[in-house]
Amino acid sequence: MQHQGKAERRIRIPKNARIGRFHVMALLQAARYYLLYGDMDKAKSFGLNRAIFYAWAKYYGPSTGHYHLKRRDAVPQKVREVMERVRRGESSGLEAFMGEGAGRRREPLVVVDDRGKRWAILFDGMEAVPVGRNGWFEMGGKEQRPEDFDKQVAKSFEAVGIPFDVAWRAALEYVRRFPVEVLKSPSRFYKYVYEPVRDSFIDSVVRTFIEAEQQGEQLHSAISETRQQDTSEDVKRGAKSGSRGAGPPFRTLDEFLGKRQTRNDK
Repeated sequence: MQHQGKAERRIRIPKNARIGRFHVMALLQAARYYLLYGDMDKAKSFGLNRAIFYAWAKYYGPSTGHYHLKRRDAVPQKVREVMERVRRGESSGLEAFMGEGAGRRREPLVVVDDRGKRWAILFDGMEAVPVGRNGWFEMGGKEQRPEDFDKQVAKSFEAVGIPFDVAWRAALEYVRRFPVEVLKSPSRFYKYVYEPVRDSFIDSVVRTFIEAEQQGEQLHSAISETRQQDTSEDVKRGAKSGSRGAGPPFRTLDEFLGKRQTRNDK
């Protein structure tokens, strides 16, 4: 993926640009996978897979559209047992790393259940996702391919005036600021990474990224200022902000959670 420099183009997002929660989830989940495993194609497959899963879980019944999600998609006992062994360090797991892949790819552990279905054990045993015959992540008996991500997610950002490479880099910068413990945990990722920006991703993350890049500023300085302004307004109103950006990187989970607790106690 090639990127033009700041001097070569200036991105101007339409004021009324909006992107759906489905696309935000897919993009952030793809960034999550890429930062931890370094495989862009698998990241796209994973991002779309998880977006479909959460959309189905929240809004739909046992089957919808092209994705028929049934009991076969539930994690079987055998796979859960392997996940537990990985979490306890009794079975081979993968040590996550931060930073862009640069050729450093790590394949997740794959196990086969009693029905012959393949499951990828991800994030040191914190999550398990079905894998199809071609190696892509699968949901409802249908594989989510990288080209499916491009059609359903990347083109949606392009359609509202955001070059996908810009949305992708903004997502990476945002996601990498959270502790690895948050990225590994599905529930923490949903709560701390996705939920705060699901309705304000363009304004909170993409616009901030573009402004910082075009002004020659470091991203964390610009976003930190945005968060401080949001927090100040929250205190005045006594309400929760609906457009939080990313703050400086947190070294540990305790530091991250402590920062949130301090903010909530104000």
